[in-house]
Amino acid sequence: MAITRPKNTLTFAGGSVAAGGSEDSNSQNIDATAWRARVRLKAVNDGTAVAGDTMTFKIKYDTTTFDAETSGHAEELITIDTFVEDGVKDVLIDTTADSFVVEAINNAASNGITPSGEYVEQVQSS
Repeated sequence: MAITRPKNTLTFAGGSVAAGGSEDSNSQNIDATAWRARVRLKAVNDGTAVAGDTMTFKIKYDTTTFDAETSGHAEELITIDTFVEDGVKDVLIDTTADSFVVEAINNAASNGITPSGEYVEQVQSS
């Protein structure tokens, strides 16, 4: 048996997220044979960053019996402070769901922040 590591790009339809706004990524299916998965998330400030310019990423899992469509039911993954750095962070995620979307929430007072990311899973194949 072999282990493969397929990668998928997380895209956010609006591109830059306006100050105080949020945007969901495209939906990603989780392979039923995936035994480990991570998302790599990036936030780049569109202006000159000031203290408080952060982006919070939440994951909304979807299963056949439960759908976490709203931010209130989502699990917080990480907050990236773009005043400190335009950061890239890796976060391990649960592989027992059927699919997920990542919500990017801009906590800045005035600057837009552009989120991006990728999804990588380790899959056992024969």
